[in-house]
Amino acid sequence: VKEALAQYLLVTEDCPFYDEALLGLAWGFLKYKRTKEAKTYADLIINKYPKSRFVPEAWLIKGYADHLDDNVQEAVKEYENAINLANSMKIDEEEVKQKELEFKELMDKFMDFQDELKEVALKRLTPNIEQKKLDLKSQYDEFDSKIKDYMLYKIEIENIKKFLKSRDKIIREAEFAKANALTRLQQKKKEELIKKQKQEQQKQEEQLKELQQLEEELK
Repeated sequence: VKEALAQYLLVTEDCPFYDEALLGLAWGFLKYKRTKEAKTYADLIINKYPKSRFVPEAWLIKGYADHLDDNVQEAVKEYENAINLANSMKIDEEEVKQKELEFKELMDKFMDFQDELKEVALKRLTPNIEQKKLDLKSQYDEFDSKIKDYMLYKIEIENIKKFLKSRDKIIREAEFAKANALTRLQQKKKEELIKKQKQEQQKQEEQLKELQQLEEELK
């Protein structure tokens, strides 16, 4: 585990698998019961990469960490977050098909646009051609932005597909841990009630003792 932690710490933020490295660090520190560090790395995934496929698992880790720290009420909420997020992650096949169709149409237009670019590039530079190039640059930027958006969408879909392979396992673990946490909550309530009763009994015994002492003094 120590070697794995050392390797994960070498991964830099600009790496495309940085969220996965953060998850590895969170699990690693949790195994050493270093709950503060485990929650710190889990929080980084949740807050910096809200669309990451590792977010449900990050909530599960936070739940385990708070459970270990006996912050059971918080742990229950975190387990619920893990379950709800895992259940919500799905792929809308109709949306995927529509996005693919729109991208195909976009690329067809882009091919025509490239022909226009080549044509303008071969012309002698005049004020009109210079303005035309500026206009084409603006159109190119628009194409580029839409293509990048689609690529990001494809990455998001692939990430969800990967997550779906382990979703059931994460949900089962979170549900089992939640059940244990709820049992612990009930135990804590009983312990607090017993403690309160003992304190009350002790208080009554002390009052009784004071009364007995007072009676002795009055005799």
